[in-house]
Amino acid sequence: MNSCSRHPNRPATQYCQKNDRYLCDECLRCPNPMLYCIHRVACVIWYLERERRREWQAAGTGEGGRV
Repeated sequence: MNSCSRHPNRPATQYCQKNDRYLCDECLRCPNPMLYCIHRVACVIWYLERERRREWQAAGTGEGGRV
């Protein structure tokens, strides 16, 4: 199993094709969500980030806030 690019002691749960790096659950965010990505339609990271934003907006914490 691969390790997280930022936290080498943690196992990676996802792989970012756009940035060619592995990410753990804590790092699981799209680093450049406004830049075009040819992998976006199949990107689990983008999907999870989009769902998080919807949850934040529904909770009234705004984009980027923590619930």
